[in-house]
Amino acid sequence: MTPFLIPVLIVLAAVALGAVVLPLIRRGVTAVPTARFDRAVYRDQLQEVERDLARGVLNASEAGSARLEIERRLLATADTEHEVTPQRRSRRLMAASIVVIVVVWATGFYMLYGAPDVPDMPFASRPQQGANADHPDVEEAAARLEARLKSTGGDADGWMLLARTETGLRHWDKSAEAYKRVLDLAPDRAGPEIQVAYAETLTLAARGIVTPQARDAFGAALTRDATNHIARFYLALASAQAGDDKTAISAWLKLAGELPADSDMRAEIERRVAAAAQEAGIAIPALPPPAPKSSGN
Repeated sequence: MTPFLIPVLIVLAAVALGAVVLPLIRRGVTAVPTARFDRAVYRDQLQEVERDLARGVLNASEAGSARLEIERRLLATADTEHEVTPQRRSRRLMAASIVVIVVVWATGFYMLYGAPDVPDMPFASRPQQGANADHPDVEEAAARLEARLKSTGGDADGWMLLARTETGLRHWDKSAEAYKRVLDLAPDRAGPEIQVAYAETLTLAARGIVTPQARDAFGAALTRDATNHIARFYLALASAQAGDDKTAISAWLKLAGELPADSDMRAEIERRVAAAAQEAGIAIPALPPPAPKSSGN
């Protein structure tokens, strides 16, 4: 989730709360319609007294007494118009309690588990992520594999399997450690995609911050493949995090033009460009036209 989407979520939460809270507040407001009806009746009665006095049905003393009684009742209705009944008080208290509980719970939950700067899913590892989530025993299997590899030293293939498994489990620290073992054991075999996966898990372990170590790994990947989309995306993100929003925007726009319209990365670039432009205080630029679907990395 990107930070500039947080206000949108706040608005949506407010709308949802309003749908629950407003009916509670509105119910129980029965005094106003009744008071208005009573006042209309009493005003008619005052007019009737005046007509009876004019016709001689009532004398001045009787008319005065009747008028005083009706006016007393009329004044009483003014006191009940804005009266808050016990039922309405309880509903207001319930509504306020709901708002407080939801806000406190949601804030606490997000502070514990939220990470607005972390992408929803690492670009380098998306093809491998789906399988692990469907098997509850994957955690146990990964732990056994890790123990075996650490006891024997393992080989590049074993550490690669562990790295991808831990990525699927979103254990970023363990995934980064496993990728580092692959790079150390088979530096010649490991292509730029392994460097990128290692750097990306380092970034995710740092809650979305492109650390110097991750930046070096992305740079190393680009020396072997200058067109690597993922490395270029994160290096632009590193520029934005360093305060160089214009450089980041320029790099992202260039990359977006090389991606097809349905690319997940292109959609993420659009969000990042908007956030960086707002941070820099400049107009949000439009993305260049997408590349044909056959293009990409």
